[in-house]
Amino acid sequence: MLYGELLNVFDARGKDIVYFYESYLPAIDAAPTEGRMSRVEEPRTVRLGLRYSF
Repeated sequence: MLYGELLNVFDARGKDIVYFYESYLPAIDAAPTEGRMSRVEEPRTVRLGLRYSF
């Protein structure tokens, strides 16, 4: 079976997800800090694949 995906069709430049939690970066912080963390959206992407079952 051949399949394809088109991600982020309109090439949006926002955040994929935003959440609040405690993080700790030893090189920067002396102690854990709470705050908003986010992940950027994937760029416009086309994925094609082939699946075979036997």
